Amino acid sequence: MGGLHHENRAHHVANMNLLGAVTDGVSKPLADEQQEWFSRLEHLDRMPESQSFKQLVALQPELREFEQAVLRAAPGLWPSPLDSDSALVNYVVDGLDRLVGSDAESEDPVVKTRLAHGICRVYLLRRVAVPLSD
Repeated sequence: MGGLHHENRAHHVANMNLLGAVTDGVSKPLADEQQEWFSRLEHLDRMPESQSFKQLVALQPELREFEQAVLRAAPGLWPSPLDSDSALVNYVVDGLDRLVGSDAESEDPVVKTRLAHGICRVYLLRRVAVPLSD
């Protein structure tokens, strides 16, 4: 149950209600599987980033190896000669693309979410002291 519009319970329910109103006038409650899906995502989102990252490592063990690669690469990538963090940010984002998010090679649907990618991206960039705006 992945996809950009399926990661927020309220948005999903609103979309389903609108679709129901337009098609057959019936709004349907979330199935148990959908309730579980949203509960997993909401739980992950409420945790501190470090705990969320640990949970995602349990689902995608290669994240731990990538974390170590980021820590090793960071001194050479940031600050760059142009005093920009873009080289390090690009390294993290590009490396995460194959591990978490919609293009991830995983059977677990949580790993394939934008939320998982975002959690990992923020966690890793903070680990190497790249300033982030909230």
